[in-house]
Amino acid sequence: MNSSSSLYFNLETQRTANDAGGWYPEKMGVSVAVVLDGTQTRIFTEKDIGALAALLESADQVIGYNLEGFDLKVLSGYPEINVGKIRRLDLLQGLQKAAEKRVMLWSAVEATLGLTSESDGIQMVTCWKNGEIEKVIDHCTSVTRAIKSLHEYGREHGHVFYSPDEDGERHRLEVDW
Repeated sequence: MNSSSSLYFNLETQRTANDAGGWYPEKMGVSVAVVLDGTQTRIFTEKDIGALAALLESADQVIGYNLEGFDLKVLSGYPEINVGKIRRLDLLQGLQKAAEKRVMLWSAVEATLGLTSESDGIQMVTCWKNGEIEKVIDHCTSVTRAIKSLHEYGREHGHVFYSPDEDGERHRLEVDW
């Protein structure tokens, strides 16, 4: 990997908040992490945390959704990773500021790109526990690709959309990615 890079990142966990004894993301453990680097998809599991740390810490920018509120907190549970070294762009923070409320990833992805997800992170914990690793990898990869597509659309057009209500009405959010 060269030193001038942006990476798209997402992870899934081994445990839910209930399993971890409360909202302690640092105790949830990484089941699968996916990094998109250009057209290359890299898959990491907990045994690969050192390699994941080196990749994330060396990137010019790590782009994700809810990085600050979740992903980096999960990673902070691993001494191999210095999350303070990770230069990042959290798309949720930009959308939350524009909407003046929390915007769910799939609300923005579906309204902007027409993509949907059949599964969620809680289901992926169950899949992980059941040994269905490929399902977790597929889900995490699709989420990471959705983050990348949303970011690219917003960067190109200066806005994205989201549907905050069940009525499906799209709202435009200006972004400066």
